[in-house]
Amino acid sequence: MDLNTIRLSLISLMIFLMFACTSNNKEQQKGLKEKTDPCRLYLYEGNTILSEIGCRNCHLRAGTQRLAPNIPLFKELSAMDSLKLKDYIFKSKHNGMYSNELKSSGEKLDSLTECQIRNLTHYIKNFNRNIPKN
Repeated sequence: MDLNTIRLSLISLMIFLMFACTSNNKEQQKGLKEKTDPCRLYLYEGNTILSEIGCRNCHLRAGTQRLAPNIPLFKELSAMDSLKLKDYIFKSKHNGMYSNELKSSGEKLDSLTECQIRNLTHYIKNFNRNIPKN
């Protein structure tokens, strides 16, 4: 009698543990999918967006004469904090000076997606970085 009770208890415990482990694993996988960001940062993508918008027309490379005293060079933009740079990308921070449309999609600078803004910010922040070559 005692042996049957112990056997049933152990079997019940094993079944309980088996279900507990499998349900927890599904929740972890679901949480992992929600936390994964679909936007990937590529320098090439940032360069493409930069070319389409025409940022190089005003924000020149270092060593050239400034277009205007209040327009920063790429070297100065790359030294800027990422959050400030992200705000600077929008047309509102350009004080209405930039109203051209993108050549490829007909979108204005203000209508860039969050992923495009992040790629552009990543490209500009990486512009003046000195990476040692092996």
